[in-house]
Amino acid sequence: MRRRYNPYTLPPWLRKCRAICSQLAVPFCLFQGIRTL
Repeated sequence: MRRRYNPYTLPPWLRKCRAICSQLAVPFCLFQGIRTL
């Protein structure tokens, strides 16, 4: 039985960690892209 992935069923600390990671990933990717040019 495969359940559809639902981010709201995750524990709150994991949701917070994912939110922080997604906020940090964008500037980090931009910085890496600028640095490699």
